[in-house]
Amino acid sequence: LGPMWLKLNAVEWLKPSPAALVGSHHRLDSLSQLLLGAGIKVEAGVALSTHHGVYCMDAYDSTQAKDVVCFVKEGGGLLIGGQAWHWGWDAAVVFRCKRESPCCL
Repeated sequence: LGPMWLKLNAVEWLKPSPAALVGSHHRLDSLSQLLLGAGIKVEAGVALSTHHGVYCMDAYDSTQAKDVVCFVKEGGGLLIGGQAWHWGWDAAVVFRCKRESPCCL
C-alpha cells in the first residue's frame, strides 16, 4: 500500500472528523498496526460498519461491494489497496452493484 507517510496522509484526509474511527479489513493487519502506532483510532480485522468514518480494505474481495458503495454514498471514506490489473478485471461487478442496488448496511 505504498510509503508510510502516504498511507497516514490518505487516512487522515478521508476521515470526516479528527476523532473518526477507522475500520480495517482482517487482511490489512500491518496497516492497522501502522495507524495505531500513529495514534489513529482503529478497529482492526472487522467488516464494514456505519460507525466507521473510514474503512480500509484490499481490492480482492467483492463480498462487501454493495455495502461499500452505500458507505461511500453516505459520506464514508474508503481506502482500497491493490493492483490495477485485478481491479480492471473486476470493476464491472462494483459498478453494476452501484447502479442496481439500494443502500443498505
